[in-house]
Amino acid sequence: MFSSSEFLQVLVSACKTVPADVIAKHSIKKEELFFRDLVLGHLAETRSDLSFKKEWRLSEDALKRWEHTRPKDKKKSGRIDLVALRKTEGLPGAPCLGVEFKYWYWFDDLQHWSIT
Repeated sequence: MFSSSEFLQVLVSACKTVPADVIAKHSIKKEELFFRDLVLGHLAETRSDLSFKKEWRLSEDALKRWEHTRPKDKKKSGRIDLVALRKTEGLPGAPCLGVEFKYWYWFDDLQHWSIT
């Protein structure tokens, strides 16, 4: 569907539509859902072959796999921030893309490296 670098380009393209000070404010506050919604809007405009949904509830099997592969990061809500579904498969098909936005990772790392 998307490589990580391709998805990063989607995020960068979406952010270019917003003034830099607004991006900075939401980054500092670690408001990941702001960025999810930016990406969602961009993808909805550029990928007419896909349908996008926010806060997709994971199936019980998917949640068990998540907890098995990431035991230290138990997913309490059972939801993922953004998914893409192929329109040709009809709804509710299995998502072909799932994205969990975790902005505190990159921002905390950026702060760490800029201080040291």
